[in-house]
Amino acid sequence: MRLKASYTLADTRWLRGIEPFQTSSVELTSQVEEFDPFRNFDETSTCTSCRIPLPEERQGILDHYRSDWHRHNASRALRGQEPLAEELYEEEVEKDEVSSLSSDSDDDVFLDRLLGSTHEYFIQDGQVFSVYKCIVSPERPLDSNFFRMTTDCAIFMLAGGHFAGGIFKRGVLTLHKTIHRYTVRAKQGGAQSANDSKNGMAHSAGAALRRYNERALHTGIEGLIKEWSAPLSSIPLIFIRCGSYQRQAFFSERLFDKNDQRIRSFPFETKRPSIDELKRAYNLLDSVFEHGTYEKFMEELKAAQNKKSGVQLTKKKKDTKLNDIIDSEEDEKNENDERQRKTERTEKKNADLQFDKEEREVLDPFSDIDKQWKSNVYAVVRNDDPETLQKLLETCPCDRERAIQFINEMAYPPLGNTLMHISASNGSHKALEYLLRLCSNLSIRNNNGDVPFQMSLDKSIRLIFMNFRANSNEDTRIDWRSTHIPVPTPKAEKNEEQLALEREKRKLKKTRQKENQRTKKAEEKALAEEAAAKEAWLALPDREKRARAAEARLAVLENLQRARCYQCGGVLPNKPFTYSTFEFCAPTCVSAHRATQPPNKNV
Repeated sequence: MRLKASYTLADTRWLRGIEPFQTSSVELTSQVEEFDPFRNFDETSTCTSCRIPLPEERQGILDHYRSDWHRHNASRALRGQEPLAEELYEEEVEKDEVSSLSSDSDDDVFLDRLLGSTHEYFIQDGQVFSVYKCIVSPERPLDSNFFRMTTDCAIFMLAGGHFAGGIFKRGVLTLHKTIHRYTVRAKQGGAQSANDSKNGMAHSAGAALRRYNERALHTGIEGLIKEWSAPLSSIPLIFIRCGSYQRQAFFSERLFDKNDQRIRSFPFETKRPSIDELKRAYNLLDSVFEHGTYEKFMEELKAAQNKKSGVQLTKKKKDTKLNDIIDSEEDEKNENDERQRKTERTEKKNADLQFDKEEREVLDPFSDIDKQWKSNVYAVVRNDDPETLQKLLETCPCDRERAIQFINEMAYPPLGNTLMHISASNGSHKALEYLLRLCSNLSIRNNNGDVPFQMSLDKSIRLIFMNFRANSNEDTRIDWRSTHIPVPTPKAEKNEEQLALEREKRKLKKTRQKENQRTKKAEEKALAEEAAAKEAWLALPDREKRARAAEARLAVLENLQRARCYQCGGVLPNKPFTYSTFEFCAPTCVSAHRATQPPNKNV
């Protein structure tokens, strides 16, 4: 049965009250003896799922069995797969190749229940629901008041040099921080510290850089936890996800205490640490899972238990693989079923190939014509070679009418284009003219609904179609309306007056062109003179330059004295108005002067 997050803890429906789930879980699990990791424990005990020696301390053993790595290997063992080393597991987490247990298969969910469920079940209105057991505590038991409190928690993730931490309050991420350092050995995988402890200290520059980054990463995490010490002191739950060799980054005298009751591990696998992964993990922890009605839930649980009746979780001897516990008869049956399915797939594939072959023969209406000849016709049309096409028609192995029908109607996949479509779209002028003389079907459409004229490559191809219609417009065998070929407009004859007007226009156009050329030459000459003057000026000595500058200023002053209107002081035009001995810029200035100073009649 696949778990599905249907509600959240903040849903108001839980305030109506819930009932504890008690009876059936005891009946089912009573048949399977619970595995105690400390029973018959000695110094040489190993984990059969991960195939590593177990630590001597009780807390270390508990931490291992609660780790994501152990849970992932237990799931792989049920599927008959080899366990992953912790470094390889961290590398898969780094690449986001490990999926969350929230979408585990039926076998994984059943194993989860047999090993001690990570869910706490309850009933409401005859429906079975569950929450993650890690958010339930003696101070916060699973009852109606449980849903009145918010899931405030801190989440820390560390894997593959990636760190993400955050504090959630009332469902909001109030504080968050991410750190990334290069600590994983490229291509080979695994942390540098793990490789040093296994193979000794490496002396390469990359190894030194990775060791430095590991120390810097741990220092950054330690500083962050100290910085958040005030809000962390009031947080009821702290979730930490990291490898066993990375626990020193969180647990020390200055950081978290190993015996802190608030510390929890995730009941599901996580991906690469990031802000989005923090939010996803919090949403899963804050979720309520629906399992259907009580009766259906019990039936599915019993069916799953009967299906895996051969699984015995009691640790009877060392190095026993979980996949060896599964009934060999069931394995043999599964292998037979797989062989049967493979045989059925092969037969179905052969049948499909035979059907495709028969279908192709049915879809080809010209299967009686030689394939090589058809291929040659297609090639010469694409190569715009009408002479070779005419020879092929003369040497056709079938009668001429059948060959012409093939040229007119054969549709080539995948667009269903005929030879007329192909010649028009490729710009094959000669082949198109020859096909038009054969009276090819001009109104046939391809799979896109286009006629040959609509596939024309350019204006010259369209002109060939239009000229053909102009010469064959009276041919009643062709439905010109469906061909989309427009009617060519004949050129109207011009009278003598129109011809004279056109000649005058052409003459004016030539005159303007000559004038533009003269203007352009004058501008170029002026630019050349200006460039020559600049070069001559730059070649003068400084004394001569100063002398010429003084002359230019004097000339300007003289022009200002002589070039001003006597009446208004404006600049005089090239031909000023003269009255008496004075010069004026306009007749109005002359009139104004005469009004103020009338002429002396006695003179």
